[in-house]
Amino acid sequence: MALNPEQTLAVEALDGHICVNAGAGSGKTRVLIERIGYLLAAGVPAEQILAFTFTKKAAEEMQNRLIGSGFPDVADVTCGTMHSVYWGILQEHWPSLYPEHGRMGMHIIKQWQQKKLFTEIHKDHGFSNTELYDPKVAIRQIGLAKNMGLSPAEFEEHLIEEEYPDHECTWLATVYDEYEQRKLANGWVDFDDMLTRTRDMFLEHSHILEIYQKQWKYISVDEFQDVNVVQEQLVDMLCAGHGNLFVVGD
Repeated sequence: MALNPEQTLAVEALDGHICVNAGAGSGKTRVLIERIGYLLAAGVPAEQILAFTFTKKAAEEMQNRLIGSGFPDVADVTCGTMHSVYWGILQEHWPSLYPEHGRMGMHIIKQWQQKKLFTEIHKDHGFSNTELYDPKVAIRQIGLAKNMGLSPAEFEEHLIEEEYPDHECTWLATVYDEYEQRKLANGWVDFDDMLTRTRDMFLEHSHILEIYQKQWKYISVDEFQDVNVVQEQLVDMLCAGHGNLFVVGD
């Protein structure tokens, strides 16, 4: 099926910041894939192209569609979720940059381990009244804080500004800080750490960021309306040098 004029315009727009905003089922992902093919046909090396998808399944589908499209060297295009791409970067560099934190290795914390850890933290700090201090609520709130890019201290300031009760501000900030410390001590990484630690690593070690800024000259993001603050920060970092960002969303 041929592209319509609007789709063709998006596919052939190569440089700079480009946003495709359209409804569900309108062919946004197809436009993204066709644009990658157009980049390849224009002589852009496949290894300079990075395509972010929102889910692992979507990444696999995009990779399969790229391979089936007949475009040259598509196997060298980096295609994956933000978590998978940044987790790979983190594993590559974190242990050598932070040996004091990497001595236990890097292991993704399992759900039961996370629940156990939160239960222990609540017990150790005297947050025993589950009606006031529910570990499940703490897990959810801390996850939201990390998606916003907030440290424990910044999260406490945010809670105070939002006029949370004093005991909740103290509780959540304390548990968040202790959770981060114990994860580091045990070599654990949670889902959000794949993003926040990579962002912090890029900020503290610009030479690492420069490696990937030079590697990926054309970056695309599917389902851009669903990215969180940290994800947007990371994309902006990667694009800072060349500014070639193509996003699609509802």
